[in-house]
Amino acid sequence: MGIVAQNKFCNVIVRAADGAFWRLCPEDLSCEVVARDDVEFQRLWNSDEFQFDWQMNRLAQIAEARLGPVEDDRCYCLKIPAPLGGAYDESNFGTISRQELLDSEKCGIWS
Repeated sequence: MGIVAQNKFCNVIVRAADGAFWRLCPEDLSCEVVARDDVEFQRLWNSDEFQFDWQMNRLAQIAEARLGPVEDDRCYCLKIPAPLGGAYDESNFGTISRQELLDSEKCGIWS
């Protein structure tokens, strides 16, 4: 399994041993298959709709204005994930190291 892409909110796309592509969305506490093979992934990746969702540009701009730019080993996050009542609002934005987030045993709740 290998990381294919990461965004500023620590969403990660990984390719599994079977060739499927999975998207990990920490803010939604979700991990799901987004493509079954290279062809399907390229179609998805080239989609304007997917890129709009993936880039999270407006949220990243708000987070950067509030928290400053993040270094390559860090990302923005929701302190309280959306499924647990956290808002997509600057008062709920924080930063976290990518390693800490991906290794987290905190059930998605960060301080």
